[in-house]
Amino acid sequence: MSTLRASIADVTWPVVRPGRVDVRSSVPGGGLLNLIGQLSPPPAASQLRLRLERVDLGKWASLAPSPLRVEGLVEANLQIDEPLVPAVPSHVQGAIAVNQLGVKDARGELLRAQRVEAKGIEVDWPSRLAARQLVITGPRGTIERDSTGGIAM
Repeated sequence: MSTLRASIADVTWPVVRPGRVDVRSSVPGGGLLNLIGQLSPPPAASQLRLRLERVDLGKWASLAPSPLRVEGLVEANLQIDEPLVPAVPSHVQGAIAVNQLGVKDARGELLRAQRVEAKGIEVDWPSRLAARQLVITGPRGTIERDSTGGIAM
């Protein structure tokens, strides 16, 4: 069961007047989401903060059509403090991480890591998402060869 409490006032895209966002929710499958901040028309900076705690990635990954099954618990502490302008990348401070990441297909587990963490995130939505630093702790993977000796896909 989920809970949602939201207060959204004067929000437009692109941002043409000051607006306010305050969303707090428990997330289906477990976890918490908090998005809070002030939106300001450029050139003034908007301030947004997103926190995710213990969000079950498997529940959300199932919404995307893929033969792969993804699991893990997502946590994030992200902050934007700059003008939000269409077609101009936004620099996001903070980090997003997945604990106990697992990727499986019909044959079994392909990848596993204790933790995958991205920092120095740049977003040019919806075409590009980049991270300056990616740290993978405890990685494991499976590579199989087919009958000709090539790597099986």
